[in-house]
Amino acid sequence: MENHDNEIRRMSEAFLRESEAKYRRLFETMSQGVIYQGADGRIISANPTAEKILGLSVDVLNGKTSMDPLWKAINEDGSPLAGPDHPAMVALRTGKPYGPFVMGVFHPKINDYVWLFVHATPLFNPGENKPFQVYVIINDITAIHKANLNYQSLFQEMVNAFAQHQIVCDELGNPVDYRYLSVNPAFERMTGLKAEDIIGKTVMEVLPKTEKYWIEIFGRVVLRLLLRIMQLRLINILLSVHISLHPINLYARLLTIPRTKK
Repeated sequence: MENHDNEIRRMSEAFLRESEAKYRRLFETMSQGVIYQGADGRIISANPTAEKILGLSVDVLNGKTSMDPLWKAINEDGSPLAGPDHPAMVALRTGKPYGPFVMGVFHPKINDYVWLFVHATPLFNPGENKPFQVYVIINDITAIHKANLNYQSLFQEMVNAFAQHQIVCDELGNPVDYRYLSVNPAFERMTGLKAEDIIGKTVMEVLPKTEKYWIEIFGRVVLRLLLRIMQLRLINILLSVHISLHPINLYARLLTIPRTKK
């Protein structure tokens, strides 16, 4: 009986060692950064990817909290992000997962900000309702963020009118309207419609006489993942409408086409 118990113990220990080794390999080789923080917010471990993303060694990271001025953390709009508002601290405080959340932190090796896509998950001991740890998963989205800034700059400065719409469907999934999500200054100049007057509103609210076939055509493009070029005449201006798909949103780029003399 004793030999049997010892064998079970050895098997359990071997299984535990194997599981820990698998976890360690995953932790050390995964492409996402992972950080564990204790109930007091202090970092207790970080994987190599987190070190690379943040530009700090695990020796420097260990013991740091979200309150440390080292991070120089900022919100997506560039405003300061206070320590208590970091995803890890929110998850510890509320006991609920928090994220995804976009934030910037200062990278000392490149002397610039890196942008992170962050998700924090609290961990609980059995029978307890307060988390004893939180683990944070971070993805480096710096390249995407910079590309978006470049897009926003182009969006505001381009000479062509550009509007972003979201298709609105009925309960049967048929497109019945589309909502203005954003328009650039050129769109305002060409159509006479002001962004502050139309953003968040649907085309039927802004232009109630809009022909339904435009909504149907735009809807088919989005819902069937099509790419089309159409011509239309709007307010006595000959325009070319280029429609492309971006998950659930419709982008319509209006290009002025010179009239041909008859």
